[in-house]
Amino acid sequence: MSDEISNGFVEDEVRSGWVMPCPKCQQQIRFTVLNVVGGRDPFLYCERGSDFVLRDEDSAAVARLVGSRMPTISELRAIYDGLERNLQPCPAGGRFNRWANERCQHCQDEIPYGDGSHAEDVRYFESKVIWVKGAIAYRGAGSNSNRLV
Repeated sequence: MSDEISNGFVEDEVRSGWVMPCPKCQQQIRFTVLNVVGGRDPFLYCERGSDFVLRDEDSAAVARLVGSRMPTISELRAIYDGLERNLQPCPAGGRFNRWANERCQHCQDEIPYGDGSHAEDVRYFESKVIWVKGAIAYRGAGSNSNRLV
C-alpha cells in the first residue's frame, strides 16, 4: 500500500453545491458532495482540517482483495488500518483518520457525521464524501489532486 497522498499537483475545481450554517460559529459553510461506492472507495479526512484522501489505488486494493463481492467489515477494517498506518501526515498536521470529519472553514469546528458514533458498519459503507470549499481532495500518486473553489 503506497503512502503517497499526491503527485504534487493540485488543481482548482469548481462544482455546484450547497450552503449551511456552522453549528458552532453560524458562518456559512460552502460544500459539495461526492458520490462514491460505499465499501469500495475508502476515504479518510485529515484530523486537523477538511482535506481528505480518496485514491484510485485504494479502490483497486479493495477490488484485488474481494473481487466483485462486497467486502466484509473486517476486510475494510484492515484496509483502513493500513491507510492510517502508512499514509503520509496531512499537510495541515495530524494524520488521516477514519473517524475524522469535515470541518467548518471559518472556525475549524469538526462536524461529525450522524451522531458522531464510531459505527464501522456505517462508516465503511458511507457513499457520500462532504467536500468543503478550500479543502483538497488528495487523489494519490497517479492523479492530480483538487482544491474545491
